[in-house]
This record gives sequence, C-alpha cells and structure tokens, in this order.
Amino acid sequence: MRRHLTLMFLLVGLGLSRPVVAQSTWSDERIQRYAQIVLELEPIRQAHLEEARRLLGRINTGGNLCAERNLPPPVQNICNRFFEKSQRLVEQRGLTVQEFNAITIQAQQDPNLSKRIQDAMLRQRKPF
Repeated sequence: MRRHLTLMFLLVGLGLSRPVVAQSTWSDERIQRYAQIVLELEPIRQAHLEEARRLLGRINTGGNLCAERNLPPPVQNICNRFFEKSQRLVEQRGLTVQEFNAITIQAQQDPNLSKRIQDAMLRQRKPF
C-alpha cells in the first residue's frame, strides 16, 4: 500500500496508510533529520510541481495539487514519482514515513516544535 508524505510548509495531501506515530517529545537528532529532509525535498517538490503545471497549462494549481480529483494520468504519474522519491529520501535519511508524518502533524499544532524545526533548518543552511 502506498504511503504518502505530508510536508510541512510544502504541499501534498495527507494520505496515510498506517497510523501516525504519536510522540510528545522528539529528539534533537530526529528534528535535525526532519529538517534535512524538508530542505532536500523542496527542490524536488518544486520541479515536480512545475512539470505538472506545464502539463495542466495553468500556473495557479493551489497548494495541494496531488490531492485533486480527476487529474490526468500524466499528472498522476508525476505525483506518484514525487511520492516515491519522497518516501525513499525520508527512509534514506533515517526516519520512517510514519515518523515524518507525525512530526509534520505535530508541528502544525505545536509552535515550540515548529520553532525547533525552523531553527534546525536555519542551522543546516548556514556553514559553521
């Protein structure tokens, strides 16, 4: 069964095939991994979104293109490729899809967690 990723500040619908891992406190290591994934995933997401926009012939596709119903098969294929690449990247960076989704959902509800993620992203962008 396909597992979709939710991406904080990004796109994609929430299409979980397994229960979300509930955890109240995420380690700094997990937050660092999450931030790294988000930073690496954004250019991939942008490239797939642009490809889909070209096929659809529209610039404004909304923030959740892959969750739209009745997408043409070529656009569905683009979404599927993005989901597959996202899943591989998440797992290669040491999180499970369920952990990634759980952090995303929790960060949307917890300003402290969201701030930790933003800080981790900023640290990874700046050379020390």
